[in-house]
Amino acid sequence: FVKSGKREGYWSKMSNLLAHMTSFALAGKQFNSEFTASCYNSLLMSKGFLLDSERSMADIIRKEGNELDKARYDSIIKLNSKIKVLKKNKVYNDSIRIVLNNVSRLEGLLMAECTALKKMTAFLDVDYNKVKSSLGEREVLIDFTDFFSKAGKHLYAAYIINKEQQYPHLKQIFDDVEIEKLGINHPSFYYDAYYSEKILKILWEPLEEFVNKGDTIYYVPSQLLFQVCLESLPLKDGT
Repeated sequence: FVKSGKREGYWSKMSNLLAHMTSFALAGKQFNSEFTASCYNSLLMSKGFLLDSERSMADIIRKEGNELDKARYDSIIKLNSKIKVLKKNKVYNDSIRIVLNNVSRLEGLLMAECTALKKMTAFLDVDYNKVKSSLGEREVLIDFTDFFSKAGKHLYAAYIINKEQQYPHLKQIFDDVEIEKLGINHPSFYYDAYYSEKILKILWEPLEEFVNKGDTIYYVPSQLLFQVCLESLPLKDGT
C-alpha cells in the first residue's frame, strides 16, 4: 500500500501508458488477439485505479474500519485542512513541515494496520477472463474508451465481449470532430429524429456486426458518451 500523494504521483506516470494501449492495438491491427485482451486488462486497471484510489480512504475506513482507524483518518482530514490554510496564508516554515510529517505518519499507520484497506487492491483481480465469465448466454458487454492520437485527434473505440469468444473484439468507432460537425447544442438533440439517425450511423452501426437481435447488451460509457442514453435513440423505423 502507498500513501495518497505517492499514489497520485504513480498514477500520473502510469495513466498515459495505460490510456494508449488501445491505440497501440489499433495501430498494430490487433482487433481480436491475446494482445487485445492485454489492452483491455490495461483499461480495466486504469478504471480500477480511478474508482478505488479515492473510494478506499473515505468509504472503506468509515464503513469497515475500527475506531482507531476512523480517529486516525479524521485526524488526517483535519491536518490536511490545516495545511490548506497555512498554504493560503503563505506560511512555509517549520509549522507546515510539522503538520506534513504528522499526516505522513498517520497515513503510514493506517496503511500498515488498517485491515479494511487490504480491499483497496481488489480491483487488480478483475481481468478480461473474469468479465467474460460473468456474462450469460446471449449477453454482450460493450466497453467504450477514448484516447488522443499522435495527431491530437480525440478518438473513441469499443471493446466488445461475449461469453463465446476467446478474446475481446476491438473496434474504432469515431472521433469527436464527427460529433461536433453535427452541431448538437444540447444533449436532448441526440433524440431528435434528424440527429439520431446520424448518431446511430456514427456510433452504433460500426458495432452492429457484433450483436444479434434479442441479445442483452451492457455498455460502459466514456467521456462524451455519458451524455447519450443509447437505448433511447430513435431507430430508423421510429421506434
